[in-house]
Amino acid sequence: MISVENLTKVYKVQNKRSEKLGSLIDLISPVYNSIKAVDDISFIIEPGEIVGFIGPNGAGKSTTLRMLTGILEPSSGSVKVNGFIPTKQRRKYVKTIGAIFGNRSTLWPELPAKDAYELFKHMYKVDTITYKNNLNMLYEVLEIGNIVNRPVRELSLGQKMRCEFASAFIHSPKLVFLDEPTIGMDIQTKKNIRELLKIMNKKNETTIIMTSHDLQEIEGVCERLIIINKGKIVFDDTNDNLRTYFKGSRKIIIKPTKIDKCKELKNKVLALTNNDKHVVVKISAKSTINITYPSNSFEISNLMSGLSNDFNLISDIIIQETPIEEIITSLFAASK
Repeated sequence: MISVENLTKVYKVQNKRSEKLGSLIDLISPVYNSIKAVDDISFIIEPGEIVGFIGPNGAGKSTTLRMLTGILEPSSGSVKVNGFIPTKQRRKYVKTIGAIFGNRSTLWPELPAKDAYELFKHMYKVDTITYKNNLNMLYEVLEIGNIVNRPVRELSLGQKMRCEFASAFIHSPKLVFLDEPTIGMDIQTKKNIRELLKIMNKKNETTIIMTSHDLQEIEGVCERLIIINKGKIVFDDTNDNLRTYFKGSRKIIIKPTKIDKCKELKNKVLALTNNDKHVVVKISAKSTINITYPSNSFEISNLMSGLSNDFNLISDIIIQETPIEEIITSLFAASK
């Protein structure tokens, strides 16, 4: 379990003078400003959870992850992970976790990935049977069996990242930190990574904490979201509840069987919505009926029931959820 209480990280940044001889004065008498990268945050993550930790640039995501991994010392507050205090018991603690930090490689460019895996086996004291089983599974899921014998410097970015993921899971960690892990990956590689995360989570109850600017990737993998902005948590709940809390708009697109039925369908929809001023019904340039309505204020089931006798006029109905990017952008705006 991860327990974070009142966690704060303050950086001191030198305030450089611009006047004449400013550099000399700064050298003799420097002045510093304090910047709170992380501001009094608290949360608990239970074993086996997959959590997306997201926010805009400079929100405090990576700083928080670095404190959770023990790389950074908190300015105040406490962090306890699976019974360890990361900065106090670092040697024992790091043997129980895996981590990927963007483009920072744990592999050696001149060595094949397989040689690095052998080294990690001894570093983490992984028994031979577990090592072989893990390796075979990782080779299959990540599709890297044909590239692990080549020097890492010869691999493409996507191939390197797949090999990096294997190194993070080679010792069956109970907790894995992923900071922007899918940068530069193609669609197939992202699919491989999603499959791996779900397998390891189900097989070993691995807890996964992931940051990414690819919000669709987060939505596809993570069950819970912690959203941070300006160092403070602005949302901590499930993916589904994020949409429930959001008060934006949704859209229904109705495609008629014949173009000349558009006006008739539009009038039926208007009647079913009682000409609610909050519900916008338009005929698009593509001859579809587009219905835009506020979330949580319009029952789709009532509309479907009302149109049940007119399905012969309809070829398709598409219900569009609000994109997660729009939801999160609105949260950032509200927390300014």
